[in-house]
Amino acid sequence: MQTKLKTLLGVAGIVFATQAAAQITFYEDEGFRGRYLTTEGTVWDLAQYGFSGRAESAVIASGRWEACEQPRFQGHCVILEPGNYDSLVRLGVNQQIASVRPFGAAQTSPLVGMAPDVVVAARPADQGRPSR
Repeated sequence: MQTKLKTLLGVAGIVFATQAAAQITFYEDEGFRGRYLTTEGTVWDLAQYGFSGRAESAVIASGRWEACEQPRFQGHCVILEPGNYDSLVRLGVNQQIASVRPFGAAQTSPLVGMAPDVVVAARPADQGRPSR
């Protein structure tokens, strides 16, 4: 019994470490402009942050991400690799992303009390594009 518990805790630690290592930022306009949303974990419905269907560009600082056109990872989904995406048009998800999670994240319901760190803010007009 104790060995089984240690194994489960070890697996849970790996899952959380993988998610903590990932970060994505969506921007409301092409070219990394406008309001933005940054997260390091699963967001089941971007509408709760007023960002569903708004993303036009993105920066994936780390990790691979699954972005889907409907809440709860339904509908058309794409996998985003680390890098800068000045426009999401070419990927077919411009202004369509409603949920996002680190690729390979658990396919289960969210854990109670385990909300990701999410920042939604306006980008000051004098800031340029993100560094590459």
